Amino acid sequence: MLRHRLPKVWARTMAGDVAAWRARRIAQAVLGRPDDVTTYVDDHVAPVAGSIGVVRLDRIIDEAMLRLHAEERELAQLAALDKRYVRLDEHTLNHSGIAELLVRGDWRDLHDVDQTITRLATILGQDGQAGHGQSLDVRRSMAVGVLADPAAADALLHGDRPTRPSTRTVLHLHLAEAGLWGLEPVGRNETAGRPELEQVIRSWCGRTDTHLTVQPVLDLAEHAHAEQYEIPDRLRDQVAHREPQCVFPWCARPSRHCDCDHIAAHATGGPTCPHNLAPLCRRHHRLRTHTGWRYRPLDPVIDPGVHLWTDPHGRRYLRGPTGTTEIADP
Repeated sequence: MLRHRLPKVWARTMAGDVAAWRARRIAQAVLGRPDDVTTYVDDHVAPVAGSIGVVRLDRIIDEAMLRLHAEERELAQLAALDKRYVRLDEHTLNHSGIAELLVRGDWRDLHDVDQTITRLATILGQDGQAGHGQSLDVRRSMAVGVLADPAAADALLHGDRPTRPSTRTVLHLHLAEAGLWGLEPVGRNETAGRPELEQVIRSWCGRTDTHLTVQPVLDLAEHAHAEQYEIPDRLRDQVAHREPQCVFPWCARPSRHCDCDHIAAHATGGPTCPHNLAPLCRRHHRLRTHTGWRYRPLDPVIDPGVHLWTDPHGRRYLRGPTGTTEIADP
């Protein structure tokens, strides 16, 4: 590669001006590049080949591609724009209540967000602010939470005191009776679908930027009933609490993002009540409606949330709180 495609770097290497390992790194960097790009790199790198670093070498190659193959780079940029995302990685959530937010976006947008986060982190470190005494990294993470409330962020950036929070977060917490007496350290965060330490829940509810509203307790044993086909919010909540996931075999989509399905069709007399309702994600709801899949609860009173499914070929599956089991014919 050096001798035939990078003759100027090769000549300096043979003269002892460039260490062999540096020359090898330059050759590896242009492997697979077009001839005109390699010639451009040879012309611009040869004078400084004895001291050039990885970052500068990559920038020279990038500049060569932009100058000589602009159309190809434009197409690559358009393809990259389609891959932008912001994703909360639920798999990083653990008992501490800490998770990771992954962001991939346009550099200009991310640069502006980074600058705003830095400004907010600086303000949060001042006396009397929530982040006083915390490290810069911790204050930057707190600043991301401030950005979730645009009004509060704007007030901090302009030196005003934030007003009542404008954002609203609903947490459904399940506690055993022992938890009411402080004897059970673990509750369940239904929003994230995982257990949480009582101390973590207490810290969330006790934050100064949180407006806490206590909702009435939902009794899952209550047999509510509606005359119409439309399902009231209270019934939806009751079904979602009882069955936290889509009840289709092996599906794990949270019920909060599912449809509430009438097991026995309302048009044929099926009631709108918890015993005749179950959460189905949109995909499996359509599968059940338009194909031969069918299901029924085993005993909605004794075993709520346990359903027997039958597929179009007659195979049967038992879906319950512990998972899905295929039932073999005798």
